[in-house]
Amino acid sequence: METIEYQVAEHFLSAIINGDDSGLEPYELELLDSWYAREQLDGNWILDVDGGDSSFAECDVCEEYANCYTLTATRI
Repeated sequence: METIEYQVAEHFLSAIINGDDSGLEPYELELLDSWYAREQLDGNWILDVDGGDSSFAECDVCEEYANCYTLTATRI
């Protein structure tokens, strides 16, 4: 089983986990779509967020520093 961890800014999580992108700006949606394509995260992955503490880190989606959580992608 393949597992990858990402650091993802808090404001992207609702779109990633719940499919609710209503809080994102159009350019953020483009960044998210590009990230999915670049990382090849299609329907064959389970995405889960560590509900623990966040950290100030570089977001793997937008490549800017933000309040990030660890997102784990596991291939099914």
